[in-house]
This record gives sequence, C-alpha cells and structure tokens, in this order.
Amino acid sequence: MKLYNRSRSLKAQQIEDICNIIIKKNTNREELATMFYRYAEKLGYDVIVADDISVFPDADKVSNFAKKAMIWANGARIITGDSGMSNPQGTVNRAVGATMLSRFTDFIGKPGQNMLLYVLDMAL
Repeated sequence: MKLYNRSRSLKAQQIEDICNIIIKKNTNREELATMFYRYAEKLGYDVIVADDISVFPDADKVSNFAKKAMIWANGARIITGDSGMSNPQGTVNRAVGATMLSRFTDFIGKPGQNMLLYVLDMAL
C-alpha cells in the first residue's frame, strides 16, 4: 500500500512540475498535443490511432504542424474538446495541462519518467 501511495505521489509531482513549465511558456493545446505525439512516437507507441477532428467547428484553425498530432490526440482521447470546440490555439491552464498529461500517461500505460526531461527540452 505504501509503495502505491509513493508511486502515486511521484506521478502527481511530475504532473505538477510539467504543468508549471507548460503554463510558464504559455503553451497552447495544439503545441502540447504535438509534444505528446512526438514523445509517444519517439518511444515507439502507436500513433496511428486517429479520430475525425472535422466534427469540431474550429477544426480548420489547427496549424499545419499540429494536424497529425491533434488527430492522434483526439483519437487517443487526450483531447476531447473544449465546450464543443477543439480550441487548438487555446492556452493550456493548469487544469487542462494536468488533464491532458494524465490522459497521456494513461495512454502509454505508465507515468513517463522521462516526460519531464522531454518537456523541459521542448520548452527551452
């Protein structure tokens, strides 16, 4: 039981640390989706999973560099919409960042121990 709590605390601390970096850099949703997409791809995870983002009225607002990532993040349920919109340029606040990060770690099946280093590298 103690090991579970310690592991849970580590994941919570990693999420908090990464969210602080994301907020400090004014990261938007499509940028964060792209970071997760590239990290998952680098680790060899399936990034083929996809879902139609054209269901969102603002799907045409997704930048070209982020299209694959947003389609993947929607299919992987890392991004599920923001009041019926994909809101690709919406700034990620602490709650959204924590939610997306938690969904991402659930997607890869474990807390990404190197995720903090990867986000630091991408953000700096």
